[in-house]
Amino acid sequence: LMIVSNAASSSSLSQTDEFPLFGRTQATTDAAAKSVVSYFHDVLNATHLGVMYVNGVFGGSYQRSVQDAASKLNITTVSIALPQGTSTEDARSALSLLKDTGFRYFVGVFFRAEFETVMPLAKEIGITGEEYFWIFS
Repeated sequence: LMIVSNAASSSSLSQTDEFPLFGRTQATTDAAAKSVVSYFHDVLNATHLGVMYVNGVFGGSYQRSVQDAASKLNITTVSIALPQGTSTEDARSALSLLKDTGFRYFVGVFFRAEFETVMPLAKEIGITGEEYFWIFS
């Protein structure tokens, strides 16, 4: 039975030995992460990148892809995991860790619920605005 997905982006699904009948209609996390990191590198001249991600299959895969792409361009990364459905306290703690890095460029890999928790706190903590740049997946 052939499977075609418009939502599955995990690069592991590209292993044709394991998933010979799987097809996709969107880019893998590897391709998406490479594009994001290239933008930070080529356009913004970033040398450091913070990654905040939901600790799950998608978030972990995307985080690893960002880290791999960044290392190939000599970009230092710091990654902070969030539990899915993160609490305000967990989000505040994770954002404080990102702020302590002194970085200005960030990748957010989370879903709407986490976005709605994280980003108002990021503004409150002071890591949003004109001097900061976030890209979300």
